[in-house]
Amino acid sequence: MRVVNASPLIVLSKLGRLDLLREPRPGIEVVTPRAVLDEVLKGKPEDPAVTLVPQAVADWLGVLPTPPVPGVLRTGDLDPGETAVLSVALEHPGWEVVLDDHSARREAKRLGLPCIGTVGLVLIGHRLGTVPSVRHALESLRAAGLYVSDRLFRLALEEAGD
Repeated sequence: MRVVNASPLIVLSKLGRLDLLREPRPGIEVVTPRAVLDEVLKGKPEDPAVTLVPQAVADWLGVLPTPPVPGVLRTGDLDPGETAVLSVALEHPGWEVVLDDHSARREAKRLGLPCIGTVGLVLIGHRLGTVPSVRHALESLRAAGLYVSDRLFRLALEEAGD
């Protein structure tokens, strides 16, 4: 099971690649907390996520109620969506979180939660043959507004042999 935050939903929608959330197993269940869905739907009408995410909800993306924040969670640097994603994962041991924000990923690691980011999803897609060029995908992600450091960009290219 994967619990996804707004950033991956938004940037993958801009690329038309929400399908990457379901790899490497097309049958994998993917959910998002209501707080995250609400954040995504507040986008501008021309934002692809405003159209594509509700289509995914109608098809394969589950929406869970936003849970209460557990006391173990350090929320200081987190936005409400990140807090909701981590809270859901804490309620369901073994669920993987999909987060891009550095502070949120650091908190997931501190809590022992399995975590992947959008760049990691691209690398999985590349290994499976559904993302032909990691370089092109990363450049597109950057153009879509995802911050990808030069170091992470190089590491991803190196890992992909691209």
